Amino acid sequence: MRDSSTSHPFAVHPLFFVLSVALHLVVAGGLLLYSHHHPNVPPPPITEIIEVTMFELQAPAEPTVPVAEPSPVIQPEPEPIPEPEPPEPEPVPEPEPLKIVKPETPVVPPPKVEKPEPVEVPKPKTREELIRERFNNSPLSKDDPAKRQEEQRKAEQQRREQAEALRRMQKTLDQAATSFKPSVLPPASTSKVVGVSAAQMSQYQRYMNKCVTPKVNQLWQQLGPSGLDSLPTAATVRFVVESSGRILSYMFVSRSNSAAVNDAADALGKALMKQGLPPFRQVGLTTEGNAPLSLDFTLEYKR
Repeated sequence: MRDSSTSHPFAVHPLFFVLSVALHLVVAGGLLLYSHHHPNVPPPPITEIIEVTMFELQAPAEPTVPVAEPSPVIQPEPEPIPEPEPPEPEPVPEPEPLKIVKPETPVVPPPKVEKPEPVEVPKPKTREELIRERFNNSPLSKDDPAKRQEEQRKAEQQRREQAEALRRMQKTLDQAATSFKPSVLPPASTSKVVGVSAAQMSQYQRYMNKCVTPKVNQLWQQLGPSGLDSLPTAATVRFVVESSGRILSYMFVSRSNSAAVNDAADALGKALMKQGLPPFRQVGLTTEGNAPLSLDFTLEYKR
């Protein structure tokens, strides 16, 4: 039998035919991909021709299938796309200069300065002229006697009415003053007094009844306020008396709701400090250790 590979000198092996077809397909696919990614760029001209030589190989004892590596496809670099030139800026019109229009102000002429007229200084009047002018301006010289007598009568009647009103008011005040009588309450009598022994209590009571209480009551009758409109509350004053009868001090234990009563009680304390009281020995009173006495007097008003 005759070998077909050696029967014709220009026969093409099927493997090379397949390789050729595959190579053409690869080239065609690369061109399609490139045209797909660069649609605006025209395909570059084919400047290179690939020559394919087909020859016949002798079949070896053990035929091997040679794998032909495809030749790399050299793609030309795309030409750079020129950038568009920027448009020229439009000319900006220059602003017109501002025109300052000055307002028309009317020209006012300056005011005329008038010269002051000289003031005539009146001559001083004589004494006779002054007396005559005063007499002419006096109401006695213009009114008639009948009218003058009527005015005097009305003035006299008004004075009598005012005097009667004052008399009635004073009578009312006197009645209100006589309705409230000043009164003095001495310290409450107890069986024990600070600084006084039980044996000296009788001398203490005698000293209070004869020397101290009458003196405080006399001053309160003189210095107590008069003409009170309402009955005030009482004021209590504490006096500190030493054995010689001298008032060492005084203070308010409680005040009244009337300022007049408080002022009178303060005046009583000052007067008693100035005048003093009789000494303890006048009634035979002696205190423990010659201690001073503290005496509380209540100054009040009664109806």
